[in-house]
Amino acid sequence: MFIDRLVLTNFRNFRTLDLSLTEGPTIFVGDNAQGKSNLLEAICTLSTSRSPWATRDIEMVSWDTFGDDIPITRIKGEVKRDHKNVALEVIISGQSSGITTSQAVEPATNSIAMRKHLRVNSVPKRASDFIGQEAAVVFGPRETELVSDTPSMRRRFIDVALSQIDHRYTRALQKYNKVLVQRNSLLRRIQEGMSSPDELEFWDSSLVSSGAEVLAERLSAMERVSAIAAEVHHALTGGTEHLSACYQSNILGKETASGIGLRPDEISDFFMNGLIKAKSRDIRQGQTTVGPHRDDILVLIDGRPADLYASRGQQRTAALALKLAEARFMEERLGEQPVLLLDDVFSELDSHRRGYLMEVARGHQQVLVTTTDLDRLGESAIYLAAKYMVKNDAVSRI
Repeated sequence: MFIDRLVLTNFRNFRTLDLSLTEGPTIFVGDNAQGKSNLLEAICTLSTSRSPWATRDIEMVSWDTFGDDIPITRIKGEVKRDHKNVALEVIISGQSSGITTSQAVEPATNSIAMRKHLRVNSVPKRASDFIGQEAAVVFGPRETELVSDTPSMRRRFIDVALSQIDHRYTRALQKYNKVLVQRNSLLRRIQEGMSSPDELEFWDSSLVSSGAEVLAERLSAMERVSAIAAEVHHALTGGTEHLSACYQSNILGKETASGIGLRPDEISDFFMNGLIKAKSRDIRQGQTTVGPHRDDILVLIDGRPADLYASRGQQRTAALALKLAEARFMEERLGEQPVLLLDDVFSELDSHRRGYLMEVARGHQQVLVTTTDLDRLGESAIYLAAKYMVKNDAVSRI
């Protein structure tokens, strides 16, 4: 699959942009703070309905729109896939507080209630039906912290991949997160003496049902992703190091490895037992302490935890191996390649790793690359790619 056209309205620093794209590698070059990464962010938002980097939708809204009566941001994409063509649209809108941009200090403090609308071929869709219509894998400076960052980032890594290839997983994860919020709220009421512990039974059953589906899919996916990542890492390091990524379930504990292949109904027994054992602790702390929302992925290099013992360079290489494994895993499941987005990563890689990454890129149907310096990519990459200059909020072919 590939993005044939990207249209932005009031997105980040782009007031208007209508950009035609082609298959193969495309390079966006320009100085920092010109909007190169914003282009990749927009494409990612079309694939997952959320920005990979912003914490709130309002952060994607152009500063200039906050003087409008109704600030509106639109991201449109035309996607060509093997079996169909789809037109995707994300609309972020809100009622302005009446504060002009000259009066505002920070747009996020304007008390603007933002709403998001998703459309596929002009038809409104829920997020669970929108996600994955365009599949994409992004690797940038933030993703290089995958190994050293918090468990939540590693959980998001596998969740984003699975959500783009399986709508059932998306719905199970959404349900689990909603029930988790409700259960935590009940735990706090029980803690304050406003509710009875007996009320947990309903929420426990619902949490276990959706959580078992989430865990079963994560276990299966990580088994394959880990195997692919080990192959990629072997190539990246010239065979001098061995990488493994092990899913750590607090429900299954030491039985996590043997849990691969378990059906959701089999996992449910472990999960329910875990909730029963943690009941007193959950009430005391006012939050659910067991479940997939507390899991992690342990990344090992030569058998040692990479977050503790690996150098920064080793951690970046491991993160790159995992992201490239994510792309290949998604290709295996979808039967077509996701769009590969490489955001200013070549400056942090040595010549061997840059060469390997560009070799992978050349084998992808569509790869979008950002850089401040074309020379870092190599002559062959520059020759084969379409090239655009990003400068002063505009994108022009070079």
